[in-house]
Amino acid sequence: MRKLHILTRAGLLISMMPLSALAGDWIVQVKDSSQVSNLAQHYGSTVTTLHQATRLYKFSLPSGPAGDRQAAALRQDPLVQTIEPDQLVGLPKPSSANTTRHTVSSLPTNCNTFSLPGSTPAFPKQTPGTAFATYLHQASNCIVNAPGAWQKNFNAYHFGSVQVAIIDTGVDFSNPVLAGTSIGSVDVTGANDPAGLLTQETSPMVDQETSPMVDQETSPMVDAANTIILNQETSPMVDQETSPMVDSAGHKLPSAFGHGTMVAGLVHLVAPNAQILSIKAFTNDGRASISSIVAALGAALDKGVDVINASWSVNLYSQALASQIAIAQAQNIVIVGAVANNGSPEIVYPAGLPNVIGVGCTDNSDKRCSFSDYGLDVDLAAPGNGITSTFPMSYISNGSTYALSGFATGWGTSFSTPYVAGTVALLRSMKNQQGMNAWQADYYLSTGADPLSWYLLLGAGRLDVFGAYTAAGGN
Repeated sequence: MRKLHILTRAGLLISMMPLSALAGDWIVQVKDSSQVSNLAQHYGSTVTTLHQATRLYKFSLPSGPAGDRQAAALRQDPLVQTIEPDQLVGLPKPSSANTTRHTVSSLPTNCNTFSLPGSTPAFPKQTPGTAFATYLHQASNCIVNAPGAWQKNFNAYHFGSVQVAIIDTGVDFSNPVLAGTSIGSVDVTGANDPAGLLTQETSPMVDQETSPMVDQETSPMVDAANTIILNQETSPMVDQETSPMVDSAGHKLPSAFGHGTMVAGLVHLVAPNAQILSIKAFTNDGRASISSIVAALGAALDKGVDVINASWSVNLYSQALASQIAIAQAQNIVIVGAVANNGSPEIVYPAGLPNVIGVGCTDNSDKRCSFSDYGLDVDLAAPGNGITSTFPMSYISNGSTYALSGFATGWGTSFSTPYVAGTVALLRSMKNQQGMNAWQADYYLSTGADPLSWYLLLGAGRLDVFGAYTAAGGN
């Protein structure tokens, strides 16, 4: 890995910017879990278990000077290994990058020669529709050479199940495209905020213990065909309580609604045999905290998944986050993380952590997306411009259920990342790669990638699924 360990107006990349610590909340790693109750009683704190196996807990202390004194005492307590504030995060400032949206008028000429899996068992025939056809035949699938891998005798190399955890806003598995892919759903938000059905009244701020984490410079809209379009050009900076996401009838949805379902659809597109674990760490309007992410990573660790997709980034280093990532890697879990959508070389996490595969964005001309970050935390890039994927089938507003088309189009490194995570899942499912670790995954991805101009600073280049498949021993 090339990475150094250094402490949207594009898509719905979840991006954290610190405002202040969450009042009174601290992430504490203890040396002995049996002493947690005694610690809580001694410091007068309520405690929430984040991940018992790694001895991580959230201590809620009084806010203000009294709580600060207790936190300082906790830091010196011999029973405490580490302590850090549970960060409150807010909306990133508007990006100064040129965020011109690129559209595709036609597919690259060689795309028409590929045989896409529209009627294979992994992609059952759907009700005919333009959105589903776009999902299967979109230019980005051809650009990353996914059909090249699909055309090979993949079953001869298929080892069995491969499990991908998607830490996001939840996944609506009722979408027919995702039928049979679920191995469960975990919600660590406590917000009772399902991925596919939404009660509009619960979309504003749920709890001050959660943190706003979504770049709400993106504005998802529904066109006349009832297909969600993430229209960045029309999205002003809005108050966090206001959802810029509306359908053609004017019904509002929270700004991150469906984000996790879109990510799942792209993982499934590249690795149709992958099983998906949905871990909901973000509410539908994009609110979370470091503690909820730590708890989500703990759920992935407990399940023993093979790959984790993190279509979000944190621009403040967290020891608790880094520790959970390191433990996951020690269990041979490959983590794929998005870089930010700020058009800058800023290091973000987890993409900037050692052995995490950081993903930037390219457009359909193999240029760096104007919004994509670049530099040291990018291992390679993948298309993220105008990507069509699965979306929730319905939502609830004021007691009424409204149907959606089940597909959406979005821009951002959020949607580049699952192309890479799906490729890692595909490689992990090969007989000869069942024990593939992060370093090996990065090597295969880098070896198989199509080189880009060095000045784009997008790591090894642009993802080539078939190239990575070949590098990993497929034929």
